[in-house]
Amino acid sequence: MTASDIDLLLSPDEVYDDKLMGLKASYEVSVMVKDAEASALLADVARHLDAVERHLPMDERDRRNVGTLLLPMIVVRDVF
Repeated sequence: MTASDIDLLLSPDEVYDDKLMGLKASYEVSVMVKDAEASALLADVARHLDAVERHLPMDERDRRNVGTLLLPMIVVRDVF
């Protein structure tokens, strides 16, 4: 979704307890719009995760480099 501000998701949704029709799966559609302001705020928070990790009260052996775990993250609004 980095190239566009709108994304369409069509996907199967597994259902195991449909006693009405006995279905095992159905499909769902979701239309998402990128929230640029919230995405910028999330990116700002993500830049500080390593500093937060360093200041947590935990043993050094349990610490990790959070910066290497970050993927491009965005905030979207599900409009349909």
